[in-house]
Amino acid sequence: MATVDEQISSSTFSWEWAPRNDKILLTARIFDAKDIEHKIESNSITFSATDGDGKSHNSTLYLFEDVVPETSSATRQSRGFDFVLTRKDVGNYWVRLLKHKQKAHFVKTDFSKWKDEDESDNDMDGMGGMGGMGGMGGMGGMGGMGGMGMDGMDFGNLGDLPDGMGDDDDDDSDDGGLYTILSFNIYNVIRLWANDCIDFTVIVI
Repeated sequence: MATVDEQISSSTFSWEWAPRNDKILLTARIFDAKDIEHKIESNSITFSATDGDGKSHNSTLYLFEDVVPETSSATRQSRGFDFVLTRKDVGNYWVRLLKHKQKAHFVKTDFSKWKDEDESDNDMDGMGGMGGMGGMGGMGGMGGMGGMGMDGMDFGNLGDLPDGMGDDDDDDSDDGGLYTILSFNIYNVIRLWANDCIDFTVIVI
């Protein structure tokens, strides 16, 4: 085993990584890899393969902290080789992937898998139940359309009635006419709000 002074990582290809509190996500970025050999040890990874052009590659990474080889995994992908390394000590994010502080040009952050330390691993977390549409909460009485008050609104300028609205064949029903007007007003309020906030229209009838 190499001494501490000899534990300098090297690679002929790029690695991408993203930390978690309990594991490390790591990808050997070799396209169409074949003849793959790899070994996960408690403090290092060795990897060798041939790429789609027939070029041989090899790498040895000495890790920032220890991992558990028995519960770590490796999966071949068309665009690389993915490792999920189980951390021996669960806790704060690793500040870097490698043991030594020297900048390694072959190690890059995998932004497609990156999460801030206070985020959950659940991919749906952080969406906050579609928090970006919070203004629609509590649509009862239109009260949930944050900032869009009904008071003082001139419904006379909301535009023409949509086709089919306001055509009442029963002239004897005052209630029917009132319902049509209210439906029209609500339709236009939602239409105006939707045009300003999101890219769809809701029709209330």
